[in-house]
Amino acid sequence: NSNNSGSNGAAYATGSAKVQTTGTPQPAITVVGTTVTNNAGSFSPTPVAGTAVADPLAGLERPWTTCTGTGCPATNCEYTGCHTANGSCDHSSQVSITTANGGTPAVLTPGVYCGGISVSNGSSVTFSSGMYVINGGGLSIQSGSLNTGSGVIFYLTGTNANYQGFTVGNGVSNLSLSPPTSGGLAGVLIYQDRSLTPTTSISYCNYGGSSAGASSVCGGATSSLNGIVYLPTTTMAFTNGTSSTQTMSLVAYDVYFNGGSYY
Repeated sequence: NSNNSGSNGAAYATGSAKVQTTGTPQPAITVVGTTVTNNAGSFSPTPVAGTAVADPLAGLERPWTTCTGTGCPATNCEYTGCHTANGSCDHSSQVSITTANGGTPAVLTPGVYCGGISVSNGSSVTFSSGMYVINGGGLSIQSGSLNTGSGVIFYLTGTNANYQGFTVGNGVSNLSLSPPTSGGLAGVLIYQDRSLTPTTSISYCNYGGSSAGASSVCGGATSSLNGIVYLPTTTMAFTNGTSSTQTMSLVAYDVYFNGGSYY
């Protein structure tokens, strides 16, 4: 949808990066602004001029029942972990998993995490089925090879000042997350509150700080992110050889692929 016609255009491929669609016939790549290639970067097929399209997920209800007005659930949130009490938190500050427990992952349960979730220092975590409302502070997985969750939704919200997105750190291996298969948000894995407009920067994978508004999967991480990742007003970055073994549908304000990442 970008109409940028500057030096990097609206779509920019460099450093042997290749953007290619698959199928028979091969689907088109449409770009509203200009397309730029550099240093063996390429697009296949050659992009054609397009017109801006509407957000395909604009009709998704806002799942956290503290919201009011258009787009809020008609009834209480149907997934475990949502609250009906305005402003209530299950955790009032960041939940940090920092101690590896003999190779056994810590277990987290659905709920409202005011301050976010951080997994680091060789630890791993199992996310029990349900909705995790990340109210500021973001979701950060910086270590471990046993990070899993089935039937989970991560709703990323907060304020423009404290929103920090979803980050998978360098070297995290075999991350496996999948969404619910039933209900109004079936198939949705990560859902960013569309009312937010946090500031992002190119400093992806530089956790917190200037990159607070960006979500990223960083150098060498391998993951199975199955389902829809919806980041309507923020950036998603895949950097330095990251890859996924599952089908992921991505709707984002801005997307960045770097250094051999494959999705």
